Amino acid sequence: MSRQARIERPRGTHDVIPAEQSAWRRVTTEIERLCSLYGYHPITTPVFEDTALFERTSGAGSDVVQKEMYTFADRSDRSLTLRPEGTAPICRAYVEHGFQREPQPVKLYTIASMYRYGAPGKGRYREHWQASVEAIGSDDASVDAELVQLYDTLLRRLGVTQYHLELNSIGCRECRPAYLRELASWLEANLARLDDATREKAATSPLRVFDNYQAKPDAVRAALDEAPKIGESLCATCGERFAVVRRDLDASGVEYRIEPTLVRGLDYYSRTTWEFVGPLENETRRSRAEGATTTWSRRSAVRRRPAWGSARGSSACFSHSRRRALRRKRPPRSTSSSLWTRAHHESSSPAGSPSCGGPVSPPTPTMRLARSGGS
Repeated sequence: MSRQARIERPRGTHDVIPAEQSAWRRVTTEIERLCSLYGYHPITTPVFEDTALFERTSGAGSDVVQKEMYTFADRSDRSLTLRPEGTAPICRAYVEHGFQREPQPVKLYTIASMYRYGAPGKGRYREHWQASVEAIGSDDASVDAELVQLYDTLLRRLGVTQYHLELNSIGCRECRPAYLRELASWLEANLARLDDATREKAATSPLRVFDNYQAKPDAVRAALDEAPKIGESLCATCGERFAVVRRDLDASGVEYRIEPTLVRGLDYYSRTTWEFVGPLENETRRSRAEGATTTWSRRSAVRRRPAWGSARGSSACFSHSRRRALRRKRPPRSTSSSLWTRAHHESSSPAGSPSCGGPVSPPTPTMRLARSGGS
C-alpha cells in the first residue's frame, strides 16, 4: 500500500508562523503609520482582475505579461489574472468609483498579496506582499522626492542600513520617441554584441534592453555602456522636473547616485525613476524598492493623469526585521503597517514627515512637498 504524498505549501509561497508575527507586524505597522502621516487612505481591491487591465497598462511586451502572470479562465470563460502589481487595480478603482470628481489629489494605499510566476529564492516569492501607494490627480515634481524621502525614512526606522538610492529620468511621451528611434538604430547595428535575452527585448521594447542591467554578462554590459542614454535626450520640461527632484532630495538629506541605465519595465512609466538597492544575505541578490513617475488612463473614461510610483517587497523588509530581532534576542518593537510600497503619486502635502528613527517631526522647511490641487 503506497504512502499518501504529504501536502506542503506551494513552491514560492511563505507561511508567517506565530514566531515570525512580531517582525511581520513591525514592518506592516510602520509602513501604515508613515502612509497615514503622509495623508494616504487605505483601499482594498480584488485579488484577481480582468486580464485586459494588466495587458493594457503593463504592456504586451513586458515580462509581467509575457512570463509572470497567473492567468486563468473562469467557468464563464472570462480571462482573469491574479494581480501581479498594485498600481493598475488602484487606478481602475479611481476611475470606476469617480474619484476624479473629488478634490485632487486622491491619495490611496493598499497592503495586499501580489502574484508573479518566477524562479523563487530567499526573500523572493511567487506570492509576495506589497504596499502600493498612489497619489492621483495633480502634477508636482516634488511628490517624487516626497515619496523617496518617505521610503528612505521607512528603511532607516526598520534598521536597514546597507542600501543606496539610484535615480534616473526616462523622459516623457514628448521626448522619448526620438530617443527610442536613436536607441533602436544603435541596437540594430550592435545586435551581435548582445545576448539572446537582450536581443529579444530590443525587438519588442528597446528601452527594456537596460532591464536587470547588473545581471547581464560583462560583455553585454560593456556594449550597453556605449549605447545612447535617455538622460542625454530629455526635453526641457523633463530636465527641469528632474532637477526639482534632485534639489528636493539634496535639501532633505537623502543621498542618491545617478544611474543612466535605470529604466522601468512597465509601459505606464515615464520621467523620474528610482530604485533603492541593498544586498541580502547572498550578495549576488539585491533587495529593491522601485518607482517611477507614471501616466495611467482608462480609454475614454478619464483624461490622462500624471502619477508617481514606487515599490518595495515586504519579504526583504520582513527578513531583515526578523534577523535584527534575532540579533537582539528579543521580539522587535511593533509600530505601523504596510508591506511593499508602490506609489503612484500626483500631488500631495502630508501633515508631517517622520524623522528617521526618532519621534515624528514636521518635514524639513527646505523640502518642497507636493501641493494639493486639481490637475
